[in-house]
Amino acid sequence: MRKINESTKRTILIIIITALCILALAGLIVYFSGYRYIRTDYAKFSGFTKDGHPVSGSIRYTDGIKGKLSTDKETGAISITYATGDVYTGDFKGIMRDGKGRIVYSNGDIYEGDFKEDMRTGSALITFADGSVYNGEILNGKPNGKGTYTFADSSWYFGEFKEGLKHGLGEYHAADGSYYYGRFVDDLKDGTDSYSFELSDGSMFKGECKLVFASGSTYSGDFVKDKRTGFGVYTWNSGEKYEGEFKNDLFDGQGTYHFSDSDIPPYTGLFEKGEIVDNTPAEPKENSKESETKKDE
Repeated sequence: MRKINESTKRTILIIIITALCILALAGLIVYFSGYRYIRTDYAKFSGFTKDGHPVSGSIRYTDGIKGKLSTDKETGAISITYATGDVYTGDFKGIMRDGKGRIVYSNGDIYEGDFKEDMRTGSALITFADGSVYNGEILNGKPNGKGTYTFADSSWYFGEFKEGLKHGLGEYHAADGSYYYGRFVDDLKDGTDSYSFELSDGSMFKGECKLVFASGSTYSGDFVKDKRTGFGVYTWNSGEKYEGEFKNDLFDGQGTYHFSDSDIPPYTGLFEKGEIVDNTPAEPKENSKESETKKDE
């Protein structure tokens, strides 16, 4: 085997050193031009920065979503256009959305509000494509805390939320004019106590859960999983009234029924599934049936 002479060795060494110098110089040029590769726990960014802030480049999230980051030359506003068609414009902290921002989604929804470490957290106004609107506190993109949600059918809720559901104290107004003041648990009317909280008009509500039907009939009392269950008072717009125990929206247990006709004395006794168990001659049959419980709702 032919040995490599000293001259050849020196030539090879010079070539290697020259190549390394060229690579180092290229790296310095790229570095001082502002090009960076930034990696976090949730995203990777490659592109140009200025004073440590992203200016233009590509971003890829750990869930696989890709986007193009750019800066408007006139306004200086930074935006990300995602492969999904969604567009974010707003504040950044490094490559994280942080501060105030706006997302226009490809489905027509619009989010305007706070971001914290790339999460939609703080307070926001969300306008949905179907016409629904939420204005209030947000945690990880979902209503959480106090807010107002106006639904597409014009019904609305003002009160407390948890992970996107009505949860806590609040008021709900249905499209038909009926409304409810009281406690919710996981989107359902659920309360067996007396409460005090502020309503949307600034006044204070104090008392047990209250449901007012479009007909004017009212119910005040206990709710369990969206059903009148426990003790309550149901008053028809005719003036008739039942006060006593309920189960699954029906009179069930001990109670007193007051008739609209003052000549008929109130009936006090046992009810079961909306009917009087021990009927008496003075008790009109039509007033004791389940239909009376539901007729005005």
